Amino acid sequence: MDIKLEKISLKDKKNVLENIDLEVKSGTITVLLSNNYKKLKALLSILSINQTPTSGDIFLNGQKIKDFNNQKQNIGFCPNTIHFKHKTIKEELETILESKRKKINEKRIEDTLKMVGLTPKYLLKNPNELSSGEKQKLSLATILVYNPKIIILEKKSS
Repeated sequence: MDIKLEKISLKDKKNVLENIDLEVKSGTITVLLSNNYKKLKALLSILSINQTPTSGDIFLNGQKIKDFNNQKQNIGFCPNTIHFKHKTIKEELETILESKRKKINEKRIEDTLKMVGLTPKYLLKNPNELSSGEKQKLSLATILVYNPKIIILEKKSS
């Protein structure tokens, strides 16, 4: 799935982003570097459909996005840090599937954990008991479990 930004601007008290054009083609790996973390974070937030730009257009596969909420299941964003809300990893992943309108499937959840190097025994663990490395793996699993078409990683070590 291609994603394209045209003349994207984001303003708060100042111009955070101004007149940004960006195109990422399907099947590619694109790295965004910036010496301004606030601007990079804002751009990633727009790319992941978590924030609406002040002006400009976003296109997915050539189609202009009009309803941002309908596109959130196509894009997965893996932030630097994630705050887990549930008592178990299983509940965390089930809630994510429900929020993306995906069917809860035990095998899918177990396969996703294996994909990131965690065994199914982690399902009943509290996410806050994990090491920082395990939390990073779980953070990636929260994206992979619903199989988005686009994955955005905030940090290269993700």
